[in-house]
Amino acid sequence: MANTRSPASGVVATWRKATRWREEQGGDVFPTQSSLDWFIREHFNDLIASGELIPGTGRRGHLVGPNFDEVALGILRGAAGRHAA
Repeated sequence: MANTRSPASGVVATWRKATRWREEQGGDVFPTQSSLDWFIREHFNDLIASGELIPGTGRRGHLVGPNFDEVALGILRGAAGRHAA
């Protein structure tokens, strides 16, 4: 996956914990924390390559950038297209 970093990705204040992102923006796509955790595990390398995921270490959970939702939808659309073919 190509790097999709935007200027906002470089602003620390625009990054937040993945758990918070899911609560605020996960909607019906990621209704539970387990669903988001699974998605991150399954697509970890693509998410890292996108520049929109900073992996958590120890007690600190993953951090996601301001364009995480766009990257996640792109991955899901790609998977849906492969499944339909």
